[in-house]
Amino acid sequence: MPSIQKNSSLHCFRDWRKNVSGQLILTKRQNKQRRDRREDREKQRTKRRMRTKRRNRKMMRMFWTKENLFVNVWRKIKRKSMNKFQHCEYCLFELLCFFLFRFA
Repeated sequence: MPSIQKNSSLHCFRDWRKNVSGQLILTKRQNKQRRDRREDREKQRTKRRMRTKRRNRKMMRMFWTKENLFVNVWRKIKRKSMNKFQHCEYCLFELLCFFLFRFA
């Protein structure tokens, strides 16, 4: 029976890519790549957030002009609910009228 070396890869359960506290040991280049990727992700995220904010502001501006109110509510409801529940346009329209006249 061969003697087993204590440090041979079969018997050492410690992952050699990690240090004692369990963090990955990376080269400077890998660290830089990771940092760059993270920064890119953050930049994209803020860009996206600004875009949605702008879009939402624009929508609200259009949405609150009085003469467009009905049409916009209708469009919004139609878009959302026809996707969510397979409603026909007519019954949606009836629902909208009901709510508008109820709360107007």
